[in-house]
Amino acid sequence: MKVGKQMQFFGARANIAKSLLYAINGGVDELKGIKVVPGIQKLTDEEVLDFDKVKANYDKVMEYVAKVYVDTMNIIHFMHDKYAYEASQMALHDTAVERLMAFGIAGLSVAIDSLSAIKYAKVKPIRNEEGIAIDFEVEGDFPKYGNDDDRADDLGVA
Repeated sequence: MKVGKQMQFFGARANIAKSLLYAINGGVDELKGIKVVPGIQKLTDEEVLDFDKVKANYDKVMEYVAKVYVDTMNIIHFMHDKYAYEASQMALHDTAVERLMAFGIAGLSVAIDSLSAIKYAKVKPIRNEEGIAIDFEVEGDFPKYGNDDDRADDLGVA
């Protein structure tokens, strides 16, 4: 950033590994048992997770999470400007400061390794009484993220 000419808004990270769990559980939080992502069907008909079904749900969850994240950042930073609690620091900036917004993610390697396991091995969800996946059994090997194996690494791009 250009000192005195630009400022950056940055929020917490979106947890994309947790988003994958929402995709498997139909948008339901496994800890609280409440629906947090609307319009997602729970994957219950399989003994072993089907990659295409999981990926389709995951794409929907990620779209929802991105929208909520952007809306939340806009609200936070609107209030930041409205109440100007950093007014003394802003006095050091030009009058017409350029505002930039940054976003972050957490859980990239966990999400990619999980998707890779679902695609290349057999992943069986362990469900609680409500049918929510709370753990997983993995049978077989699968490529891991960051080991220079494009089969895994490409899952982080698509």
